[in-house]
Amino acid sequence: MNVLHRYLISCAMAGCVTVQAAPFLAIGDNAELFVTATTGVRYEDNTLLTENNTVDDVVLQFVPGIELIFGKNSLYSGSFVAQESITHYLDNDSIDSNLESFFFKSDYAFSRLSMSLDASYKMLEQNSRDVTNAATLTRRDTYDVSFNGEYGLTEKIKFGSGVSYSNTNYKTAGFNDSKSYTVPVNLYYAITPKVDLSIGVRHHETIIESAPDFKDDYYNIGARGEFTPKLSGHFSVGFTDRQPEAGKSSSLIGMDFDLSYAFSPKTNFTFNASNDFSASSVGGTSQEVLSFTFGGTTQITSQLSTSASVTFQQADYTPGGRSDDFIVFNISASYAFNQHISTSLTYNFQQNDSSLAGASFTANVISLNASFRY
Repeated sequence: MNVLHRYLISCAMAGCVTVQAAPFLAIGDNAELFVTATTGVRYEDNTLLTENNTVDDVVLQFVPGIELIFGKNSLYSGSFVAQESITHYLDNDSIDSNLESFFFKSDYAFSRLSMSLDASYKMLEQNSRDVTNAATLTRRDTYDVSFNGEYGLTEKIKFGSGVSYSNTNYKTAGFNDSKSYTVPVNLYYAITPKVDLSIGVRHHETIIESAPDFKDDYYNIGARGEFTPKLSGHFSVGFTDRQPEAGKSSSLIGMDFDLSYAFSPKTNFTFNASNDFSASSVGGTSQEVLSFTFGGTTQITSQLSTSASVTFQQADYTPGGRSDDFIVFNISASYAFNQHISTSLTYNFQQNDSSLAGASFTANVISLNASFRY
């Protein structure tokens, strides 16, 4: 065990942050640089997400980073975040990792035109329900870039479009690298000052290494905005057609919901739902994925807040006939000592019930983290 790992263990066991951050730095008139750090300890009872011969462990993690925020109170604004995630497993140190992540986000708004650009690079080492009886964690790099714009044609009509690119590159053998492109086109009509109706189509292409590619088109209608003083968000429903490179075409009733309900000034509930096509990272098998998520947050005091969410996901694989029912439950409490230091306690539960032998699992994770931002 090296010096850094001994340092992480001492920090985690003490349950406090001892990171000495550089002082706050102002860059010019409209940019600010922050130094961030998170240190934490968690217990996992099924690290590899396997049905049998489960592996449990105590995990220590230290995540230093920087955050740059620019363009405050200007037409062009955004942020850049860089992080290094250092993870140590006390019993299974062969799966220790040092992983980097970078995030960029920017927005531009002037008169009738608004645009946004999002980009990220993430190094990941974790398993999912696609993986069955893995002997180790699945290592991969993901690249995501999306550009979206919207232009007001008249006072009531707006046109929106964009393009998104995603790339997943696996470092662990047995998985299919993939790329995807998405181009949404939408027309919005304001029926009230706060609500727009929409009609659109979303074209999506998935290119999978050593497997057939897929082309999907989602034809939809929907609405967005502030529907009531407490209910806001957006939703769409429609028809999705999948044209595979090989095999028969298929279709489903598509939907995309993202709604928020302000129950009180301190309590908020969210609802997310989707029904769409996807593809497995093992073999590139086509999937139909139906997902629902209910969540809520409440601010108990000015320093203490809690949140909880539950997700149900049903995935049907074709061909092959595999079907999975996947449930995720998460509950957490956070306490902010001041504007620089906070701590959180989280419990996460996952359960996958699969018709494929060896693909079912149950996993519990309890984590305690302390975060610093200056």
